[in-house]
Amino acid sequence: MGMQKSVQFSDAGPSWPAILEQFTQRGITPSIRMIDAMPAFPDEIPEPNWKELRLGFATGMVTIRREGSQWSCIVWGNAEAELLAAQSLVCEVIAAAGNGSICD
Repeated sequence: MGMQKSVQFSDAGPSWPAILEQFTQRGITPSIRMIDAMPAFPDEIPEPNWKELRLGFATGMVTIRREGSQWSCIVWGNAEAELLAAQSLVCEVIAAAGNGSICD
C-alpha cells in the first residue's frame, strides 16, 4: 500500500525541463528509473505526455503520477523518514516548477 501526497495545479502542470531545473537549483540530479511502466535510463527525458515517472533516491523510489491538474507523489507505506523526506522534496519541486499547491 502506498502513501501519497498531492500537488494541485490550475492547469496541466509543469514540463519535465521545468521540474529538472528546480531539482538542479537545489543541487539534486534526479535518477529516472521508469517512465510509464517502462525501464528508463537515469538521465532520460520523458515525452511531454508522460503519465507516471519513478525517481530513484538513495533511500528508495518516489513515483510521480499525473492525473489531469492533480499530481501524486507516492512511496511505499513502510517508507522510513528519509524516503518520506524525499517524497516531500519531490512535491516541493514540482509545486515550485508549476506554481502548484501541495495537498497532504
